[in-house]
Amino acid sequence: MALPIVAGGKFFGVLGFSSSRPERRIPPGQLRALDVLARTAASAFETAALVGELRRMNEELELRVRERTRDLEMANHDLEAFSYSVSHDLREPLRAVEGFCEMFRAEFAASVPEAGQKILERIWAGAGRMTRLINDLLHFSRFGRQPLKCARVPLREVVEQCVARLEESRDSRRPSVQIGELPDCFADRALLEQVLINLLSNAIKFSAGRDDPRIEVGTLRQGADIVYYVRDNGVGFDMRYADRLFGVFQRLHPQESFEGTGIGLSIVHRIITRHGGRVWADSRPGEGTTFYFSLPRPSELGPGM
Repeated sequence: MALPIVAGGKFFGVLGFSSSRPERRIPPGQLRALDVLARTAASAFETAALVGELRRMNEELELRVRERTRDLEMANHDLEAFSYSVSHDLREPLRAVEGFCEMFRAEFAASVPEAGQKILERIWAGAGRMTRLINDLLHFSRFGRQPLKCARVPLREVVEQCVARLEESRDSRRPSVQIGELPDCFADRALLEQVLINLLSNAIKFSAGRDDPRIEVGTLRQGADIVYYVRDNGVGFDMRYADRLFGVFQRLHPQESFEGTGIGLSIVHRIITRHGGRVWADSRPGEGTTFYFSLPRPSELGPGM
């Protein structure tokens, strides 16, 4: 007797039975049992085939991911090397431009007509913007290469130092800065300082036009995780463009309204990502912005962190 092994429209084989007494008829109960056995065998073969196909597809996907990751790492490395090389090579000519502008202003400004002085000021301002852009590019490249030196960081102390540094460098009205509960964290202190400087600078810049500019730094809980935030009551932005926020050279406000190179938040994203954390924002036009970031606990950090 032979029973076909078929499942999902696929034929896997035949289940055969023989008896030493061929004249003996198989009882209906045994026939049903043999039918169940054949179906069970068919299901087992189908499952084994599906598992094999799934394993093959998984291995193929892992290979593609490894290849894609390698390509991205190579492209990122080439981009960083290019950025560093170009930025480094441009610094000297820009220093010369700024130096000659300063010399010209010091010695000949009085004899230059007003139209010429305006042109000179535009050259001076353009060279200054280019210098800031190059410096930010170098920072962006460096923060992606230097090894992390993680240790316990007294975050409140770091925030207070960052606020003091920024207040010293500002001539305009200083915002009110409220610092809430800030437990220590585990990170590279120097890089975390850069994150806070960039986020606080952003908050100061975009809230400066308010009658009562306010900035708040604090934490909140998300399950077992601690989330840090920097909040302002500035101009805000439309969340439809949030996906552009951390891109290099991406700006959500016009240059003439708010100066900047469009790299500061990219640096924030790169540093937090290198720590294995997340950074995101929430905002509404005219209602201010809150930047959030999280850092992994020490037990979650992998080797080399």
